[in-house]
Amino acid sequence: STKTTNVIYHALPVDEFISNLDREKTNDLDKIKNLLQQFDARVESGPLWHITGYDKVMNKCKYLLKNAKNEVYMQIWKEDIDDELLNLLLKAERKFENFILILFCKDHLYDLPLKKYYKHGFEEAKLNEMGSRWISIVVDSNEIMFGSITNKNTADVVWTQNNDMVFLAKEYIIHDAYTAKILETLGDKAKDTLGVNLEEVRKIFK
Repeated sequence: STKTTNVIYHALPVDEFISNLDREKTNDLDKIKNLLQQFDARVESGPLWHITGYDKVMNKCKYLLKNAKNEVYMQIWKEDIDDELLNLLLKAERKFENFILILFCKDHLYDLPLKKYYKHGFEEAKLNEMGSRWISIVVDSNEIMFGSITNKNTADVVWTQNNDMVFLAKEYIIHDAYTAKILETLGDKAKDTLGVNLEEVRKIFK
């Protein structure tokens, strides 16, 4: 004799059926969202984007300052600061505790109405090394722009959200501030020890 088992199908209430569909759809969408976020994170942390042209570079700089949320670390030459950029720097200085500006000026005329900035002081030597001015800005530990500025027509920078490059650029600016603050604090003592133009500081390979 053969036993047979009857299969009994029971229809789900419509509300329960719809609820199950919604749950499955939500789970699938969550999985897709997680995958897309992981992919987006990999993309955003990697590429370097080139920006060429003085006006485009300065417009990007202003955009970064305008949209900063938490912090700004920056190196810039006074020659490249127009009224609009100065106003953005003043707002950032008032708004953020974590604000560092390293200011360069070919003629050492650091007369800006800012309070929280450091005078670099080695402009001639750096120009000889680099061959041009430059700009660096790190915003919110999330994105950076850095590169060279030859004149009011020619500039070539890189913008990226690469985590490693953001970290390195931020640390570079912070250590520039450390050095500037030490020399500023020492004052004439630094000149007595390191030379009138502090030239001994730069002899790091001897």
